[in-house]
Amino acid sequence: MELLPADCLREIFKVLQDDTSALYSCLFVNRLWCENVVEFLWRNWDIHKSLDDQEKSRTILEILVTCLPESSKSLLLNNNIDVSSFISRRPLLFHYVRYIQSLSFRNILLLGITLYESGNDEMPSQPDNRDEKLKHQICRNLEHISVECHEEFDNLGLAVLIECQRNLKKVELVGVYGSRFYSGFNLAQSVAKQANSVRHLLLKGETPCIPLNIISPCINIQILDLHFEHDRVINIFDDLESISFPNLRILRAGKGFPRLHILESFIEKINGCLEELVIYGERPPITEPRLEFNQILTRNCRKLRILTLWCMTLNLQYVKEILIACGDLEILSIHSSIEYEARRVFEVLKDSAPAKLSRLRLEGRWIWENSATSLVEFLESWKNIRFQPSVFYLQVSEKAAENMSTELDEIIEKYSYEMGLLHMVWEYEFSGYFD
Repeated sequence: MELLPADCLREIFKVLQDDTSALYSCLFVNRLWCENVVEFLWRNWDIHKSLDDQEKSRTILEILVTCLPESSKSLLLNNNIDVSSFISRRPLLFHYVRYIQSLSFRNILLLGITLYESGNDEMPSQPDNRDEKLKHQICRNLEHISVECHEEFDNLGLAVLIECQRNLKKVELVGVYGSRFYSGFNLAQSVAKQANSVRHLLLKGETPCIPLNIISPCINIQILDLHFEHDRVINIFDDLESISFPNLRILRAGKGFPRLHILESFIEKINGCLEELVIYGERPPITEPRLEFNQILTRNCRKLRILTLWCMTLNLQYVKEILIACGDLEILSIHSSIEYEARRVFEVLKDSAPAKLSRLRLEGRWIWENSATSLVEFLESWKNIRFQPSVFYLQVSEKAAENMSTELDEIIEKYSYEMGLLHMVWEYEFSGYFD
């Protein structure tokens, strides 16, 4: 029987990388399959799932401890952690730990707790420098690190773990409840030292873990996610005015908003690469539309696929100009902080919608009276400019959906169920990501 070459197998396993059961089955086909699939099984290893089963947890810990260098095993023993029972008596087929590319803070914590429980009466409440020292001796190929930040966890061990990675692409720092602003100073400095490799920075949670100006050396960042639990963190966005990410493709921010002049300055320093600008929350970032912002978008953001705009006055001329300039636009999100007539948006889209537009998201305060006819006219116009038959997604937040008319409900039902042209998405909470 003719075997598939290794390159083809790896492409197949990439497609299956989220299906652990299927990948596991591939281990037993033959040696070639086993050698190529094992990397994908360990790439995004998650100890949460492994420790659910006692037998699996034992096997996982045996593999991890066996992969430790002798110096690390001695370090554990010197700290009254006897791991001799976890060392595999059979030689390992692979150095499995080298395949791990994603590691969360919780994985480190659970591993430390399990090791302590195996030979100690006292269980640590948090990982210390020892735990991370062991990790960075064997994990140098991580592509994704996730850490929950507060003072106790901003230790040098975690910082060294980040700093010693060879190809770190994504860093996720989560501000937990009760933590101070900027509690991850050591972590921030270690991220800055990975300036050449980090492509995705995600800050989220109750508070910002780090000031953005510390990671300003990371000029290769392509995705910047800033998601917070409330809008009291607006000052963190002020750092955007003094830093530059020239290769940034995606900026997502909520619930706080950057001040508009800061957003303008930040966008102007991007080399025309921006593809997604998603800003969401209850309060808009501006009090009135500014001509400068519209001009900056039309001049610097012609590659935009996803865009957030705000309705502050009755004049939507600036929206028309942006739609015409952004010919690749696929998703448009509009936030209205005043009671604005939805029909006016549909009228603008009928005349100026790009051919690729397939989703409209409405957030804020909207008036739906007399909008049914405008919606029909827009959908009929949109149907004629599409390259191929498709469905238009109308995504409406819970607040924006208030007071929809019966006539509009009937139009939505007709175009959704009878014609299959419209798909309604009723939004109860928005996290900055579109399906």
